[in-house]
Amino acid sequence: MMRILGIGNALVDVMTLIDNDNILEFFSLPKGSMQLVDGEKSALIKAGTTNFKRNLVSGGSAANTIHGLAMLGVNTGFIGSVGKDTTGNFFESDMRKAGVKTFLSRRNSVTGTAVALISPGSERTFATHLGAAVELESDDLNPEDFKNVKINTQHTPEKQLQQDAVYVVELVSSKNKIVLINSIFKKVPKKYTLIEKYDPDSAIYCYGIDQQMSLMATYPSYREMQALGFKDTRIKMYVLNTQSEKELHNLIRINGAFADTYFDSSDKLTSNAYVMLDQIVRLMKKYSTMKLAIAVHTDNTGAAENNLVKSQKHSKDLVNYLIIRGINTNRLVATGFGGSKPIAPNIFEKDRKLNRRIDFVLIN
Repeated sequence: MMRILGIGNALVDVMTLIDNDNILEFFSLPKGSMQLVDGEKSALIKAGTTNFKRNLVSGGSAANTIHGLAMLGVNTGFIGSVGKDTTGNFFESDMRKAGVKTFLSRRNSVTGTAVALISPGSERTFATHLGAAVELESDDLNPEDFKNVKINTQHTPEKQLQQDAVYVVELVSSKNKIVLINSIFKKVPKKYTLIEKYDPDSAIYCYGIDQQMSLMATYPSYREMQALGFKDTRIKMYVLNTQSEKELHNLIRINGAFADTYFDSSDKLTSNAYVMLDQIVRLMKKYSTMKLAIAVHTDNTGAAENNLVKSQKHSKDLVNYLIIRGINTNRLVATGFGGSKPIAPNIFEKDRKLNRRIDFVLIN
């Protein structure tokens, strides 16, 4: 099985919530900046913030990417350099818990850290000491570590990202077409709409749920399907091939999908919502066989039951407008998930806003 292998700085992020910005002035750290500091200053900053709430997570851009992919079930590995200390032990443990196979060199220097000082307004100021991370050398690379690692220069992520693409939580694949009422799908919760996609290159039918425009948005449903016994569940990227899919994707990019811009404080549709919905009406009249699922999500503010009801009402409001404009009800599905499928932490408002979103997905 092919593995995605990452090489980069092995850092531990020290996420620290500060109650005011005085500490930034004391250590001469411009608010919102990322400053490289030496080991002595890094130690002083950590000592000076011990009274604040803090949390440790493995970090470094390459490590974060590999960690995220591993949490989505991808076979991953990471090469880096850490110190012979408890911080290095934490980095290795945190990566391995996510399912990453680590290839770490141990140094006498301290493990690199990035102290993230998070101000009350959620802005982050970083004081980064690279430490042992920068001591990785070519001699540390073992050819055996690259076994089953494929370097393909003909097809790059950059090329994929330039195309219209979506991510789907794939449950089952088959050479033969499977009816959607098959018993293998009986455990799929009714809140999800099954999606069938055919890959002409491999001549394989793929069946999944939860089509999303971003990779991380698929993570909650991926974990849910794993827990329900769909052990072969994976995240798969599909380049959009049909013109109707591409046009819908383009509408979402132009008009956005944040629920805050579709509903006002009185839960009434906004002018932005009418603009988007009117364009969807034209699209669905242009493509007479097109069917659409509209799913609304909330953050976790308030009671979960109230959020579920609110999201269901909002999705029905959107669908009802399309019906009023002449779209047959059999071509539409309205779903509300409440706050059960967050794509960002619900700690700060800027993250909660990301969770208050609307999915527009074509269905079979």
